[in-house]
Amino acid sequence: MKKMLEEPTKQQVEFLANISSWRWNPETNKVVLSSATNNNEYNVSSLSLRSVLNHIDDDDREFFLSVIRQLIKTEHFPKLYVRLLSDQAVKHVFINGKIKFNIDSRSFSCYGIIQDVSEARELSELLKKQNKQLKDIAWMQSHEVRSEVATILGLIELLTGNNLSASEQNEILQGIKTTGLKLDSTIKKIDAQTFISER
Repeated sequence: MKKMLEEPTKQQVEFLANISSWRWNPETNKVVLSSATNNNEYNVSSLSLRSVLNHIDDDDREFFLSVIRQLIKTEHFPKLYVRLLSDQAVKHVFINGKIKFNIDSRSFSCYGIIQDVSEARELSELLKKQNKQLKDIAWMQSHEVRSEVATILGLIELLTGNNLSASEQNEILQGIKTTGLKLDSTIKKIDAQTFISER
């Protein structure tokens, strides 16, 4: 009988899901971030809100600040996506949180999670690109290939259904050859598009 493995720890699950936890205390203006590491430990860092803002992409910074300004008015922390600047690249992150009001209801703190969704976003962008390429291939097949096949079939019908002179037959055969070469070129274009979408 096989032995059951132990349940994964919270740190292991957070590490696999690319999730970090955060806490923000507006009175001290400190943000505490903790993230799980591969060896089942937590990295904890304490930053000022200004330092956190410096890591947010310029295009997202004002939006993020507007969310913070609205926290007390709305008493709600919205789910949001922002881009964080790291040493290696821009990271796309999902932020979710809760507001906790103290007993006096005048002070509050926030806590929540940050999830790195960069890989999911890259995959989504790749799928959008491939979808566009497949639409282009479908358009070529339904318009260009169909048109050239219809031309060839029409020329064959002319060739077989009528009593034509040798020069007329040669002219039709030349038309079939020309259209066949165009069809071959279109098929090569479709094949090239298919190869591009596989990369």
